[in-house]
Amino acid sequence: MDANTERASSHKERVHQLWATYDSLIKNGHYAPFGYPFGALPFLMVIVYFIVPAKYTPRPVRIIWALSAQALCLHFILFTRARSAATSGLLGIGFMYFIQWITANMIVFDAKTSYERIVRVEHDKQPGSSSESKGLVSYAWQPIPNIFKARLDWIMDLLTNLDGMGWNWAISALPAPPKRIREQLKTPGRLAYSRDILEAWKGLPPDQPEQHSKAVYRDIRWRLAIGYMALDAAKTMGSMDPFFWGYTDHVHPPYLPSWLQYRFVVKIVRLCIAQASMHIAIRTLLTLRPLHFLSKHGQPLVGIRGEGWLFPDPFGSFQAVLDYGLPGFWSSYWHQSFRHVFTAPSRPLIAYLGLDPRSVVSKFIRMSIAFLCSGLLHASLSVGAIGQTRPLRGPLLFFVLQPIGVALQIMFVTVLQRASLGSWVSPRVGGFVNLAWCLVWGYLTAPLLIEDLAKGGQFLFEPVPFSIFRGLGLGNSDDGFWCWSGRWLSFRSDIEWWKYRIVS
Repeated sequence: MDANTERASSHKERVHQLWATYDSLIKNGHYAPFGYPFGALPFLMVIVYFIVPAKYTPRPVRIIWALSAQALCLHFILFTRARSAATSGLLGIGFMYFIQWITANMIVFDAKTSYERIVRVEHDKQPGSSSESKGLVSYAWQPIPNIFKARLDWIMDLLTNLDGMGWNWAISALPAPPKRIREQLKTPGRLAYSRDILEAWKGLPPDQPEQHSKAVYRDIRWRLAIGYMALDAAKTMGSMDPFFWGYTDHVHPPYLPSWLQYRFVVKIVRLCIAQASMHIAIRTLLTLRPLHFLSKHGQPLVGIRGEGWLFPDPFGSFQAVLDYGLPGFWSSYWHQSFRHVFTAPSRPLIAYLGLDPRSVVSKFIRMSIAFLCSGLLHASLSVGAIGQTRPLRGPLLFFVLQPIGVALQIMFVTVLQRASLGSWVSPRVGGFVNLAWCLVWGYLTAPLLIEDLAKGGQFLFEPVPFSIFRGLGLGNSDDGFWCWSGRWLSFRSDIEWWKYRIVS
């Protein structure tokens, strides 16, 4: 897709090249510019579906409505582009996520009739008394409300909650609510999901000490500040390396001394920078929702969403990698924000095949479908990018290969156990072997994803408006303290009136 054959001399020049490519693609009619309000249509369609009472949306209507919204999402992925290469890719991944969200919550399940969330009910209190100290605050399951304002709040909470914390569809990787809340939820809601999750909570380990919402808020602000600095540092290093501009055949990064310019060393360093950049960016992005709600703690409109227990760390402990290797990395350490939409399609398949959901075969099917969904998600980012990308042979292949790496490690451990050799391996040696396998598998497969992201212009995205490191002269010669530039939004009116739109 990228028509520029001349190599850029800086990351800023590369950004301008991709802008020129975008302008050419739009001018020649290959794509339409993504814009509003049309870009919000799938989102609005889903909101309308949930607003309409369930008795007016039987299963055929629900499925047709869901497929129509998905078709619109697919249209935007395939036929529209944004001017920024990174934004264009993010639109691709965003619409593919919404396709998978609709599959999980409108086709596999009907969220309108199956889901409930935990809400805080505040009763009248005596003057001068504390609600919580007098027991005048209670917690209960809330299905979709009938009152419009409350119903809309329920819908928006569902749409913006990725992992289901505080809902009856919460993913299994999350901790249970505090004991003081679970005790009030012993009586299940009217829905089967609420009964299932109560049973699941019984098998979880004892509560950790509950942090006050203000303490969680302080911790999140601290994490956001650290994330900002780390993003700035990673971006500064990436902006000096043509690899991260999309020239993945470039051999010598300028930040490495000459005595370290070995191909395998360069590859490891670049993979580490890319991995750190993605980890920090995702972690920082996932702090924004809790930051918003915890900053409004105590306000009636926020309700229970101002409580700190609803926002556990999105990433797990690194100990899971040392204990379980590649399976631990993907199932516990890496963020599980999309697990619900990734695993939902496997449920009807396992039921259709008549398999025990707890069997090894079912677990492998669930894992394989989850990685396939993740591959399609990241391949859509590649499809939407402006640069020269390979969605199928890059991101999709990377995620399709991950179950193989997991299976190989499980087979190796099984052989050791059957040969009675497992008891001879100390925990320290086992942890080293698990970590080594993760690193080796990542070294072999991660370039499929990382190089495609680089070619698509994803690492050209400027995450911070103000750079301390580049302002101090640690970046390129044309860098400074202020980082954001270019066109933000514009109104496109040089077309038929019904196509007027705000474009990015």
